[in-house]
Amino acid sequence: MSKEELQKEIWFLYRLWYRYYLIYTFLRENKRELELVSKLQEKQNELLRLIDFAKDQL
Repeated sequence: MSKEELQKEIWFLYRLWYRYYLIYTFLRENKRELELVSKLQEKQNELLRLIDFAKDQL
C-alpha cells in the first residue's frame, strides 16, 4: 500500500471514529441505550488502535 493510500485510509478511520463519537455523546447525554453506549465506546477504541497501527506503517 502506498503512502498516499495509507493516509487516505487513516483519514477514513478518523471520520468513522468521529461519527461513532457523535452518536456516543448524544446517547450518553440523553441517557439512552446504555448498552449501546458501551459498545460504541469499544468501537471508538478499536478505531483508535487501527489508526495508531496505520500511522506506524507510514
